[in-house]
Amino acid sequence: MSFALRVLGQLAVAAAILMAPSAAAARQAACPPDTTTGTVALEGTVVDKDTSIPLQGAGVSARWLDGKGRAVERSTNTDRAGEFRFCGAPASIAIDVQATWFGERSAPRSLTGGSGPERVVLEVASPHLVVAGRVREVPGGGPLAAAAVRVGRGPEQLSSADGAFRFEKIPPGLHEVTVERIGFATVRDSVEIEFGTRVDLDIRLAAQAVPLEPITIVVRSLVLERTGFYKREGRGLGTFITRQDIEARTPVTSSDLLRRVPGVRLVRGRFSEQIAIGRGNCPYRFIIDGARINAGFSIDEMPPNWFEGLEVYQGPSQVPMEFAAGPAEPNASCGLIVIWTRNRR
Repeated sequence: MSFALRVLGQLAVAAAILMAPSAAAARQAACPPDTTTGTVALEGTVVDKDTSIPLQGAGVSARWLDGKGRAVERSTNTDRAGEFRFCGAPASIAIDVQATWFGERSAPRSLTGGSGPERVVLEVASPHLVVAGRVREVPGGGPLAAAAVRVGRGPEQLSSADGAFRFEKIPPGLHEVTVERIGFATVRDSVEIEFGTRVDLDIRLAAQAVPLEPITIVVRSLVLERTGFYKREGRGLGTFITRQDIEARTPVTSSDLLRRVPGVRLVRGRFSEQIAIGRGNCPYRFIIDGARINAGFSIDEMPPNWFEGLEVYQGPSQVPMEFAAGPAEPNASCGLIVIWTRNRR
């Protein structure tokens, strides 16, 4: 695209912005003051106390006393921009407003409405998660330093010499990620950050604005990361099943997770339970959250939604040293299934 075309495109965007009504005007049109009943719109934003990042989905409550002294309470949730609005708030009565977010509360605010919309900013000391990654150049994949990375509306950070960046105070929720560098096409994408996960971003910038997948999101369970699950998976021995795999398969019973695993055969036990059998009709051993389980255990004794991850090893030659059976342990020559549960923190 030529420079002239780029300028024309920018002018067109600017004209569109100038012609569009302001956000404040749009909110007031949607929730106008009513002089006959003496009500106004109560509006505001809920933000993270440390980073000022807007918090989507925060609960907001407003309380006041009506003309007869009866308590009135309204509640709502913030939108993607962290905004909330109550219509019909009394214009001359004290209103107490407070926000909640993942168990944390903002300081209560008390205000009295005037003739127009009242706005308030509520700050919540939200829990924080880590967002890290690298910025690379395409083609070639080499690290790209001095790229400005921003998550949500928080402060930007420049990538280091090896393209790395790390944000340690990002609240959970949906955030826009923006990456800019002079001479490269700007990349914008969104990422969902949840509790119990670590998000690593692989961001690639092109010197020309060519269509490409800008961000590869790798979601890792903190439970499995702490237990060494991913390191063992990288060795290439055994079969590994993550929570994402479990949710994708939607198993009815936990034994359904083992039906496609090489080297595992399911047979009925004395009480019709499913028993995992390996080579030579050798029953699999089980370790659950580091504890060795007695022989005869059936995986169906635990529902599928309890699992954070499973490791299946067909025989002693695959079993890592930390899980090796002792000489006196029953079925020491059999395969092993290691289970990590979701409540292990």
